[in-house]
Amino acid sequence: LGMVSRESDLFALGVCLYEMLTGRMPYEGPNFLAQKNQMLFPPATRVLASLPDSVDALFEKALAAKPEQRFHSAEEFVDGFLSALPG
Repeated sequence: LGMVSRESDLFALGVCLYEMLTGRMPYEGPNFLAQKNQMLFPPATRVLASLPDSVDALFEKALAAKPEQRFHSAEEFVDGFLSALPG
């Protein structure tokens, strides 16, 4: 939408991570913006059952429709990712 911010970059990182872990995009269209605004993406654990449940919470925050609800720094994103991993 032409908006550039840390939160939009971290959203894009969340999309990339989701695709890397599940092998599919979180929003598959055809109306990507509506899917994003309604957060209509399958939980990662539904796509790949071997992922820990905590990964779903990571993506809920990383892919939040509202920028103020997303991660606000790369450090915060990494901390969220590491805490989502088992052990």
